[in-house]
Amino acid sequence: MGFEGFDGTNASNQLDVSKGNTVVLFYAPWCPHCKTFKPIWDKLTAKHKGDPKVNVKEVNCETNPKEGEKHGVQGFPTVMLFKDGKKVAQHNGDRSEESVENFIVSNAK
Repeated sequence: MGFEGFDGTNASNQLDVSKGNTVVLFYAPWCPHCKTFKPIWDKLTAKHKGDPKVNVKEVNCETNPKEGEKHGVQGFPTVMLFKDGKKVAQHNGDRSEESVENFIVSNAK
């Protein structure tokens, strides 16, 4: 699996969480918390690139608000894990690299 960014600029490009484990970051580029979290997310994305257990994606909700609404995103940044199209977990811990990594590993079984 790997990394896929989705900003909604291509109408045919839709967020696909239908197969396997997919962890998704929903963010807004203007959000100060997202700006702080982005370097941590980038490290985790690099770490899981090519990981057969989990696919990593991110959605810019500024350019694609419907994806955020569809998945019940109420604030930024939001990290969710989907398995075969169904949301199985949402990260509610701190935004440290260790906390988010533990969330991914414990939920992407």
